[in-house]
Amino acid sequence: MSDGPAEKITVVVGGGVAGLNCANYLNRKSIKFQLLESSDGVGGRMRTDCVEGFRLDRGFQVFQSGYPEAKAILDYTKLELVPVIPGALVRKGSKWVRMVDPIRCPSSAIGTVFNSIGNLGDRVKLARLLWDVWRTPLEHLTTAAEDKSTRELLTDDYRFSD
Repeated sequence: MSDGPAEKITVVVGGGVAGLNCANYLNRKSIKFQLLESSDGVGGRMRTDCVEGFRLDRGFQVFQSGYPEAKAILDYTKLELVPVIPGALVRKGSKWVRMVDPIRCPSSAIGTVFNSIGNLGDRVKLARLLWDVWRTPLEHLTTAAEDKSTRELLTDDYRFSD
């Protein structure tokens, strides 16, 4: 039999960004809490793993700087946030070649169209692929009957070059 009421402890489920911020808030208010995390470390999708000397970011994060809660909690100056250009750097031989989404970044369209990745036919095929994606309802994109790899889709269905 206990001598009094049990001490209340707030349970925070998940050690991702939201859970860590919740735990930080509770700590500042001197509220007792227990943080539960199912993986081997905290950070959730915004985590960096070190594998054989390489730093690998998990997932893909795009930070929406307009969120009021983020503005209240985070020091944007210390984070040194930078805008992200929609696209990718592709390694070709010993050089990096920039591929940029010309729809979202029209100023980079000329450089992307005339770079050394693929050929003119691939650009036409890419336009067709984009058109197909835009006109297909999301529920159809996520419930495709066939389970194909991206490579199979691009080579078999759209006939992209190697």
